[in-house]
Amino acid sequence: MTFLKNFKVLQPLQQRFLNVINQENFQQICQEEEVKQEITATLEALCGIAEATQIDNVAILFNFLMDFLNNCIGLMEVYKNTPETVNLIIEVFVEVAHKQICYLGEVNATRRGRRGSVCECVCARAYICIQYYPLNKIKCSDF
Repeated sequence: MTFLKNFKVLQPLQQRFLNVINQENFQQICQEEEVKQEITATLEALCGIAEATQIDNVAILFNFLMDFLNNCIGLMEVYKNTPETVNLIIEVFVEVAHKQICYLGEVNATRRGRRGSVCECVCARAYICIQYYPLNKIKCSDF
């Protein structure tokens, strides 16, 4: 698969994101414009990556996106007073769930285990985010 060979193009995005959020002083610098721009650019890129999901790349994209989704729950707490950032985080969850859920049957038919629970993992994380940070900006129909 060509995509698997080109997966390395996504690694710099992940590395930049981790470098930003893992800084010791992230709590203090998170509202700085440069930091917010990097977080926003990463979240927008994640929406695009989720949109690229197809049957032949769902497993690898899911694994790649799950690392981000786990970190996004913590970001919601950090940016709880910044609704536009929280909305973008929720949008990432919605896009991942929406774009990957349609392939759940095909993945389950060929594999079992972590990838077999794509729907449960993504939807549960999205539910947690929306449950704890209700902004009334997302419609249920988006799921």
